[in-house]
Amino acid sequence: HISQGLEVSGWKVTPRRVEIKLERPGDAEGIILLNLPSPPKKALLSGEECRWQLNREGVHQFSLKFHHKALLRIHR
Repeated sequence: HISQGLEVSGWKVTPRRVEIKLERPGDAEGIILLNLPSPPKKALLSGEECRWQLNREGVHQFSLKFHHKALLRIHR
């Protein structure tokens, strides 16, 4: 569970990718923080480029904006 009622409804990790399914009623805008072993090669939110930044050692911040459902794919 993350802030503002944003819900993680699914999570899948493979050697090359992390996928996070997000759901919430209505519009959603915010960030998700993930501790990753290395910086992402690419991040997509429902197929569109997703902005991210390194906050501190290993902690990456991803900016999210979507309506009802989204799939965050982080390519490692």
